Amino acid sequence: MSTWVRSTLIAFAISLPLSHLVLADDKALAALKKSADALWSVLAAPGVSPEHPSKELKKSLERPIYLTGWVIPNEYESGELVSFLLARYPSGCVHVPLPPPSNIVHVVMNEKSSKLKNIGSTKKVLVHGIIHSGGRVDSSYEMEADSIQEAI
Repeated sequence: MSTWVRSTLIAFAISLPLSHLVLADDKALAALKKSADALWSVLAAPGVSPEHPSKELKKSLERPIYLTGWVIPNEYESGELVSFLLARYPSGCVHVPLPPPSNIVHVVMNEKSSKLKNIGSTKKVLVHGIIHSGGRVDSSYEMEADSIQEAI
């Protein structure tokens, strides 16, 4: 993937929450979700880490982004998921030991954010929030999420 294409995908993935977007059709939504998938290639690129970030990673950190992945539930409150690990691949949910830290994001939902109930590790989700380097668990990144929804 060329640098220009990767930068374009990152720019597209950094935007407002889905509830604020007016998408012309399902193709526009599919393009957003594809760019959210592509962001993993920036987070988990060989030789790239929060300590040694690439230009693309620097553009993504501390900014609102969309990211897709599979849920590894961590903490529930009143039946709502408030903290979880977001795995890059579905096998990351059942893999022992956990996948490499660059393939996992520790997600904490904001208090006022919409949350999912009864979500399992077999569901792919689309998360919107601000991503930071360094996680409190075995992850390279942490995200403060504003919204989460099932990805189609």
